[in-house]
Amino acid sequence: MQLLTSVQANSLYQAKRDLLFDLAQKHHGNLKLIADNANLTVRQVSWMYKQNEDFRNVVDESRDAFYEVAENKLGELIEKGNINALNLFFSKSPQAKARGWGERTETQSVNLNLTAAEKEAEVKRMLGLS
Repeated sequence: MQLLTSVQANSLYQAKRDLLFDLAQKHHGNLKLIADNANLTVRQVSWMYKQNEDFRNVVDESRDAFYEVAENKLGELIEKGNINALNLFFSKSPQAKARGWGERTETQSVNLNLTAAEKEAEVKRMLGLS
């Protein structure tokens, strides 16, 4: 068994590091895809993400750039009047929700101190049967 010199080990480390950085950009910061394409486990790549600030920055920047692309594409679809894009925007956007758009839960209080006959009448009224 041949041992690597420190120069060879450093060269291998640098090559693997460069590969991970390239994969981070290619796969938009998706750690699972990075791991799969680098023949590593997700745990190993997650460890590197936590330990290596440069790698973490590349992953985070790649993710942010991907989200910006997705937001721009959604904006283009909205401008074209795509109803699915509009529904997604209005149901998920915090800004749209702040303006009153999005899903709303309607609640109605019910008096629980009713007699059986009053409860039955209230149920019929709520169901539109009275």
